[in-house]
Amino acid sequence: MEPETDSRWVRFLSSGYGLGGFPLLLKEMLTAGGVTSEPMYEGYCWLGLSPAKGMVSISMDPRVPEFLGVAVAASDFSKSEVIQTTARLALRQVGAQLAYVLAGTPYRLLPR
Repeated sequence: MEPETDSRWVRFLSSGYGLGGFPLLLKEMLTAGGVTSEPMYEGYCWLGLSPAKGMVSISMDPRVPEFLGVAVAASDFSKSEVIQTTARLALRQVGAQLAYVLAGTPYRLLPR
């Protein structure tokens, strides 16, 4: 069943900062690139447990014209894992969009 039609799927909305790991790295990369938009994680998990489907979205920032925004979806075993997975995938897209801006920072070493 799809999350929108089955009541056993529980919706979640999170900033992801309490988890550390990739969400924290993503926020630090955005800050280093001058982007002030905040990542927002949202999705569904099966009765609050597993599996989970989710996405992260980061809106474009007019102060950084190179950054066009990011939206990444993924599924994983739990809510915290889907947040980590989407943040990891978003890191690659943000790094590719801000490659010129991040050239003088350690973030240039992350894979794109």
